[in-house]
Amino acid sequence: MTEWNARPLDPVSAVKTYSISFNVANGPSINIFGLGSYNPFTWNDASVAGRGNEIHLTGKTPTAKANLALFGTGSDNSSVAAARYYQTATGLPWTIDIPIKPFKYPIEQTGITFGYLKFQIWAESNGSQFADWYSNTSDGYRDLSKLY
Repeated sequence: MTEWNARPLDPVSAVKTYSISFNVANGPSINIFGLGSYNPFTWNDASVAGRGNEIHLTGKTPTAKANLALFGTGSDNSSVAAARYYQTATGLPWTIDIPIKPFKYPIEQTGITFGYLKFQIWAESNGSQFADWYSNTSDGYRDLSKLY
């Protein structure tokens, strides 16, 4: 059986740790370089679109290998003409960058809005409301039965 740590009744697999480093000769310091310029993403080789099925953080641009024909299909509201990428019509992102660890993620086949009850309001308000949706453990913020 595959162990993905996503279903409460399945066996738990060990945590894997990865380190990434790079050396920039004669480049700017990390303070000047900043983290905002990074564009981390993943893709789904198993999908019909293959390597072209990229998923970036909201607002980040796709690479030249992205299949732009996927934009605007299904629940996606991306538009190359409007420079709007990787979100739904109401502003829900396709992926997020969480600044805490560990993060209790939703169990398999459960949308994040079911586990984190303020997430949708945060996303649809463009981050102006409930900025603490991921860290606040007060009543009304989480449904722990939906989180791993």
